[in-house]
Amino acid sequence: MPGLFGKFSLADVLVYVCIAALAIILIRLFAPRYYDKAVAVSSLALFGSFLLIVGVWVESISLRVVLLIAFAMATYDFWLDAFSKKNGNGR
Repeated sequence: MPGLFGKFSLADVLVYVCIAALAIILIRLFAPRYYDKAVAVSSLALFGSFLLIVGVWVESISLRVVLLIAFAMATYDFWLDAFSKKNGNGR
């Protein structure tokens, strides 16, 4: 898989994480209303990336099912927390 620096490497991952962190900082400065949503989406993406890496390295069907269920539960929880109008986030 090609990356920014030739073959995809950890340097590419570091660049992508730094870009996401910069985007979150800019959202905090210029659009604070969407800060909670941006942090929730980026956290969910990082968690999904971690689960994907674990699922690729460990070749077990049952583990992949458990990881999929964990990701679905985390997605539901992040959705409720970030986009719920009860706690004042979805004005």
